[in-house]
Amino acid sequence: MWLQPVDYSDEQSAYFAALGRAMALAQNFEQNCKFVFGTLDMGRDYGDSKIPYDQWRAHAKKLHGRSLGAALKAREKDADFSVEQIATLEAARSGRNFLAHRAAEAALYVPASTGKRKLREILAGTTDLAAIEKERSEMLLAHIRKVLPAFEEAVRALAQADNIVAGWSYLIQEKEDRLPTVTGWYVNTVVAWVLEPLSAVPARDTELRP
Repeated sequence: MWLQPVDYSDEQSAYFAALGRAMALAQNFEQNCKFVFGTLDMGRDYGDSKIPYDQWRAHAKKLHGRSLGAALKAREKDADFSVEQIATLEAARSGRNFLAHRAAEAALYVPASTGKRKLREILAGTTDLAAIEKERSEMLLAHIRKVLPAFEEAVRALAQADNIVAGWSYLIQEKEDRLPTVTGWYVNTVVAWVLEPLSAVPARDTELRP
Protein backbone atom coordinates (compact mmCIF):
# COMPACT_ATOMS: atom_id res chain seq x y z
CA MET A 1 0.00 0.00 0.00
CA TRP A 2 1.21 3.52 0.81
CA LEU A 3 4.54 4.52 2.31
CA GLN A 4 4.38 5.07 6.07
CA PRO A 5 7.07 7.68 6.88
CA VAL A 6 5.59 8.57 10.27
CA ASP A 7 6.03 4.96 11.37
CA TYR A 8 9.60 4.52 10.20
CA SER A 9 12.16 4.02 12.95
CA ASP A 10 15.60 5.60 13.20
CA GLU A 11 17.06 2.33 11.93
CA GLN A 12 14.85 2.44 8.85
CA SER A 13 15.80 6.05 8.21
CA ALA A 14 19.47 5.11 8.49
CA TYR A 15 18.99 2.30 5.99
CA PHE A 16 17.21 4.62 3.56
CA ALA A 17 20.06 7.12 3.92
CA ALA A 18 22.59 4.43 3.03
CA LEU A 19 20.44 3.33 0.10
CA GLY A 20 20.32 6.91 -1.18
CA ARG A 21 24.12 7.09 -1.11
CA ALA A 22 24.31 3.71 -2.85
CA MET A 23 22.07 4.96 -5.64
CA ALA A 24 24.29 8.02 -6.05
CA LEU A 25 27.21 5.63 -6.54
CA ALA A 26 25.15 3.60 -9.00
CA GLN A 27 24.29 6.69 -11.01
CA ASN A 28 27.92 7.82 -11.08
CA PHE A 29 28.91 4.38 -12.40
CA GLU A 30 26.20 4.50 -15.05
CA GLN A 31 27.23 7.96 -16.22
CA ASN A 32 30.87 6.91 -16.41
CA CYS A 33 29.93 3.84 -18.45
CA LYS A 34 27.78 5.80 -20.88
CA PHE A 35 30.54 8.33 -21.49
CA VAL A 36 33.41 5.86 -21.80
CA PHE A 37 31.69 3.24 -23.94
CA GLY A 38 29.82 5.81 -25.99
CA THR A 39 33.10 7.58 -26.76
CA LEU A 40 34.87 4.30 -27.51
CA ASP A 41 32.17 3.02 -29.87
CA MET A 42 31.83 6.42 -31.53
CA GLY A 43 35.55 6.45 -32.29
CA ARG A 44 35.45 2.94 -33.70
CA ASP A 45 32.43 3.62 -35.91
CA TYR A 46 34.02 6.81 -37.16
CA GLY A 47 37.28 5.03 -37.91
CA ASP A 48 35.44 2.27 -39.77
CA SER A 49 33.51 4.88 -41.80
CA LYS A 50 30.19 3.56 -40.49
CA ILE A 51 28.75 7.02 -39.82
CA PRO A 52 27.37 9.14 -42.67
CA TYR A 53 28.84 12.64 -42.49
CA ASP A 54 25.46 14.27 -41.83
CA GLN A 55 24.47 11.81 -39.08
CA TRP A 56 27.40 11.78 -36.70
CA ARG A 57 25.70 13.97 -34.08
CA ALA A 58 22.62 11.75 -33.98
CA HIS A 59 24.83 8.66 -33.86
CA ALA A 60 26.84 10.06 -30.97
CA LYS A 61 23.67 10.91 -29.06
CA LYS A 62 22.38 7.39 -29.60
CA LEU A 63 25.58 5.75 -28.37
CA HIS A 64 25.91 7.98 -25.31
CA GLY A 65 22.22 7.57 -24.48
CA ARG A 66 22.17 3.78 -24.34
CA SER A 67 20.97 2.07 -21.20
CA LEU A 68 23.58 0.68 -18.85
CA GLY A 69 22.67 -2.87 -19.83
CA ALA A 70 23.03 -2.14 -23.55
CA ALA A 71 26.34 -0.34 -23.11
CA LEU A 72 27.79 -3.22 -21.07
CA LYS A 73 26.40 -5.96 -23.30
CA ALA A 74 28.41 -4.55 -26.19
CA ARG A 75 31.59 -5.31 -24.17
CA GLU A 76 30.92 -9.06 -23.96
CA LYS A 77 32.58 -9.79 -27.30
CA ASP A 78 35.01 -6.89 -27.18
CA ALA A 79 38.59 -8.14 -27.41
CA ASP A 80 39.88 -4.95 -25.78
CA PHE A 81 38.38 -6.00 -22.43
CA SER A 82 39.62 -8.88 -20.30
CA VAL A 83 37.43 -11.59 -18.81
CA GLU A 84 38.10 -10.10 -15.38
CA GLN A 85 37.04 -6.63 -16.47
CA ILE A 86 33.83 -7.94 -18.02
CA ALA A 87 33.07 -9.90 -14.84
CA THR A 88 33.64 -6.78 -12.71
CA LEU A 89 31.33 -4.70 -14.90
CA GLU A 90 28.65 -7.39 -14.86
CA ALA A 91 28.82 -7.70 -11.07
CA ALA A 92 28.32 -3.94 -10.82
CA ARG A 93 25.34 -4.07 -13.17
CA SER A 94 23.75 -6.81 -11.06
CA GLY A 95 24.48 -4.83 -7.89
CA ARG A 96 22.92 -1.72 -9.37
CA ASN A 97 19.77 -3.65 -10.30
CA PHE A 98 19.53 -5.12 -6.80
CA LEU A 99 19.82 -1.69 -5.19
CA ALA A 100 17.34 -0.10 -7.60
CA HIS A 101 14.70 -2.80 -7.58
CA ARG A 102 14.94 -4.88 -4.40
CA ALA A 103 17.05 -3.32 -1.66
CA ALA A 104 14.36 -1.02 -0.22
CA GLU A 105 11.93 -3.86 0.49
CA ALA A 106 13.45 -4.76 3.85
CA ALA A 107 13.16 -1.24 5.26
CA LEU A 108 9.67 -0.64 3.85
CA TYR A 109 8.41 -3.34 6.19
CA VAL A 110 6.38 -2.08 9.15
CA PRO A 111 5.65 -4.71 11.84
CA ALA A 112 2.06 -5.24 12.91
CA SER A 113 1.05 -3.02 15.83
CA THR A 114 0.54 -6.14 17.94
CA GLY A 115 3.92 -7.61 17.11
CA LYS A 116 3.66 -11.37 17.14
CA ARG A 117 0.77 -11.30 19.62
CA LYS A 118 -2.89 -11.98 18.91
CA LEU A 119 -5.22 -8.97 19.09
CA ARG A 120 -7.36 -10.63 21.74
CA GLU A 121 -4.32 -10.91 23.99
CA ILE A 122 -3.76 -7.16 23.63
CA LEU A 123 -7.39 -6.33 24.30
CA ALA A 124 -7.37 -8.49 27.41
CA GLY A 125 -4.78 -6.13 28.88
CA THR A 126 -2.46 -8.94 29.92
CA THR A 127 0.46 -7.92 27.69
CA ASP A 128 3.23 -5.49 28.51
CA LEU A 129 3.04 -2.81 25.80
CA ALA A 130 6.75 -2.03 26.17
CA ALA A 131 7.51 -5.68 25.47
CA ILE A 132 5.42 -5.48 22.30
CA GLU A 133 7.33 -2.46 21.06
CA LYS A 134 10.62 -4.20 21.75
CA GLU A 135 9.36 -7.21 19.85
CA ARG A 136 8.27 -5.04 16.90
CA SER A 137 11.67 -3.37 16.85
CA GLU A 138 13.43 -6.73 16.70
CA MET A 139 11.11 -7.90 13.90
CA LEU A 140 12.08 -4.86 11.88
CA LEU A 141 15.80 -5.20 12.57
CA ALA A 142 15.64 -8.86 11.51
CA HIS A 143 14.34 -7.76 8.10
CA ILE A 144 17.08 -5.18 7.68
CA ARG A 145 19.89 -7.44 8.94
CA LYS A 146 18.87 -10.15 6.50
CA VAL A 147 19.51 -7.92 3.48
CA LEU A 148 22.71 -6.25 4.69
CA PRO A 149 25.17 -8.82 3.25
CA ALA A 150 23.65 -8.48 -0.24
CA PHE A 151 23.49 -4.69 0.18
CA GLU A 152 27.16 -4.42 1.10
CA GLU A 153 28.18 -6.82 -1.68
CA ALA A 154 26.30 -4.73 -4.25
CA VAL A 155 27.91 -1.52 -3.00
CA ARG A 156 31.42 -2.95 -3.15
CA ALA A 157 30.85 -4.40 -6.63
CA LEU A 158 29.70 -1.00 -7.83
CA ALA A 159 32.61 0.84 -6.22
CA GLN A 160 35.15 -1.54 -7.75
CA ALA A 161 33.70 -1.20 -11.25
CA ASP A 162 33.19 2.55 -10.91
CA ASN A 163 36.84 2.94 -9.93
CA ILE A 164 37.90 1.23 -13.15
CA VAL A 165 35.52 3.04 -15.48
CA ALA A 166 36.18 6.41 -13.83
CA GLY A 167 39.85 5.81 -14.52
CA TRP A 168 39.12 5.24 -18.21
CA SER A 169 37.03 8.40 -18.25
CA TYR A 170 39.92 10.33 -16.70
CA LEU A 171 42.38 9.08 -19.30
CA ILE A 172 40.03 10.02 -22.12
CA GLN A 173 39.21 13.50 -20.85
CA GLU A 174 42.59 14.49 -19.44
CA LYS A 175 44.61 12.75 -22.18
CA GLU A 176 46.97 11.40 -19.53
CA ASP A 177 48.95 8.17 -19.72
CA ARG A 178 48.71 7.33 -16.03
CA LEU A 179 45.98 7.22 -13.40
CA PRO A 180 45.83 9.55 -10.36
CA THR A 181 46.34 8.28 -6.82
CA VAL A 182 42.60 8.34 -6.11
CA THR A 183 42.32 4.88 -7.67
CA GLY A 184 44.26 3.44 -4.75
CA TRP A 185 41.83 4.52 -2.04
CA TYR A 186 38.58 5.10 -3.94
CA VAL A 187 36.86 1.75 -3.34
CA ASN A 188 37.29 1.52 0.43
CA THR A 189 36.53 5.21 0.93
CA VAL A 190 33.33 5.14 -1.11
CA VAL A 191 32.11 1.87 0.42
CA ALA A 192 32.67 3.31 3.92
CA TRP A 193 30.80 6.50 2.95
CA VAL A 194 27.81 4.58 1.60
CA LEU A 195 27.60 2.26 4.61
CA GLU A 196 28.28 4.92 7.27
CA PRO A 197 24.57 5.54 8.09
CA LEU A 198 24.20 1.84 8.92
CA SER A 199 26.19 2.39 12.11
CA ALA A 200 22.77 3.28 13.54
CA VAL A 201 21.54 -0.27 12.89
CA PRO A 202 22.49 -2.50 15.84
CA ALA A 203 23.92 -5.88 14.92
CA ARG A 204 23.01 -9.01 16.86
CA ASP A 205 26.42 -9.61 18.37
CA THR A 206 27.84 -6.10 18.55
CA GLU A 207 26.61 -2.82 19.89
CA LEU A 208 26.83 -1.03 16.55
CA ARG A 209 27.80 -1.89 13.01
CA PRO A 210 31.29 -0.73 11.98
